[in-house]
Amino acid sequence: MKEVVIAEGKVIRTPWLRIREAAIYCGLALSVFRAHSKGVPHGGSDRTRLYNVDVLDMWINNLIEEAPFNKILKKAIRRKRRRAPGVPSSDKGEMINPTNGKVKVFKG
Repeated sequence: MKEVVIAEGKVIRTPWLRIREAAIYCGLALSVFRAHSKGVPHGGSDRTRLYNVDVLDMWINNLIEEAPFNKILKKAIRRKRRRAPGVPSSDKGEMINPTNGKVKVFKG
């Protein structure tokens, strides 16, 4: 829940996130989030989108059919793994799928 301070000692808690905050909440780069979140229901206008945390959770868990989250996440990971020519590929890592808890190991 997002907290907004409006005056001294007055705080509003809101489930609505701006587009940058929503991208961070989903663990995606802003450009990736913008490109793939067009089908996700949002408040506000197309220019100033506001995303509800509950709707983003549904999208992450693939309960919204418009834009499956796992497909987007896999594309983002593939793009990160591309290397420039001549750069050694010694990177190793792992990622946990938030939907099913499976661990995927990346070998460099």
